[in-house]
Parts: sequence; C-alpha cells; structure tokens
Amino acid sequence: MKDIKCVFFDIGYTLINEEDVWTQRCIEQAETKEAKMLGLSPKQIYEEIVEASVSYQPQYRTVVKKFGFS
Repeated sequence: MKDIKCVFFDIGYTLINEEDVWTQRCIEQAETKEAKMLGLSPKQIYEEIVEASVSYQPQYRTVVKKFGFS
C-alpha cells in the first residue's frame, strides 16, 4: 500500500446514476429554437449523446457541434 499514490474513481454511471440529469438536459435542449427547427425530440438528442459516448467522443459537446446548438 505504500506505493499507491492515487486512487481514481469513475464517478459517472459507476458511483452516481446520471440518467435523470441527462434526461432533463435533453428535454431542455429540445425546447431550444435550434432543436425545434431541426425537429429533434429529447429522445433523439439523448440517442446522439449515447452514440457519441460509444464512439469515445465528448458526449454533449459532440452533439452541440453536430447540430450547431449555441
């Protein structure tokens, strides 16, 4: 144990369930004029976030860039 210098915990979805936070964020984003113009639902936005995550991309930033959200 003397040689241990750091312990790292992957908090998101490991120690803390972030589902409610992401769901609320997608609902809020779907209510923006940009999302409405593109006809995006909260579910579609969430699916894009999941796809970015599976592709090892920054989750929300990838979706913002893809759809041009401000």
